[in-house]
Amino acid sequence: MFPALVRYDECERGMVEHACRLVVVKTRKQHIYPATNDAGAVAASQTNYPAMGQRLRLKAGFAIPANWTKEEKALASGLKKYGAMVADNSSSFFSISITPDARWPANAFNDINGGGLAITNFEVILTTGANEGPRSPGAPMAKAGPGQRVVFGEAAQLAGIVNYSNAPPVVRWKLYSGPGTVVFSNAALTNTTASFSAPGIYTLELSADDAVHAVAYDAVAINVTNAISLSIVRSGTNVNFTWAGGLPPFVLQQSGALPGAWSSVVTTSTTSASVPMTNAAEFFRVQGQ
Repeated sequence: MFPALVRYDECERGMVEHACRLVVVKTRKQHIYPATNDAGAVAASQTNYPAMGQRLRLKAGFAIPANWTKEEKALASGLKKYGAMVADNSSSFFSISITPDARWPANAFNDINGGGLAITNFEVILTTGANEGPRSPGAPMAKAGPGQRVVFGEAAQLAGIVNYSNAPPVVRWKLYSGPGTVVFSNAALTNTTASFSAPGIYTLELSADDAVHAVAYDAVAINVTNAISLSIVRSGTNVNFTWAGGLPPFVLQQSGALPGAWSSVVTTSTTSASVPMTNAAEFFRVQGQ
């Protein structure tokens, strides 16, 4: 039952991307795959009543009201694409089952419950067998890769994986949550880079859609720190410094011992500096905003 329930995170993404569990007033004495039994009181010959397991889909021409909640819009969008399966009898049409979740707003489905959808808004669709349609083998799988820690100002190297056995799916990276915006070098590739507008923890989502099965999702957390990463290279009689992270102005400092007092060497708005090399042992650090 659980795979057919509406979940909070699906509504947050903007679409319920699977068939839902639908309850109607009466069903006929017949069941259709994937149902395995029936509980109707109406004769099987009465095909104007749905059978257990029958698939219904919200008509493409149904205009989703602009004033519906985002949860109702996500559900209606999913019903247009994936439809619903008749799974039980109840005292009224229309009833969709959702998962218990304290995050659901109190009015999440008030418009639908108040009669926003009627049986005339739905159409019967051909039910597929065990090896056909969205339930068939070969659904794509998405792996977004391990979590990362990157310095602010540097791009994260994303290495996603998408497995499939049917037509190549449409791949897409997107920002799921985070304190700023993300720019992908190519959001349609599994292996790409992501640049961030501000430090913080971001969740990036990788999806794979073959237009047959439910969309495959996976996510990766990227911790974008404001730490400064310093690189030191000797060049002739100078020592060259380059760094990433932080915000200007930057102050290059040196100290003859650790622990010890630090003195400023260079103040700059760039991310590099060069100082003469001495014979004395020195420690260096860069401070930024």
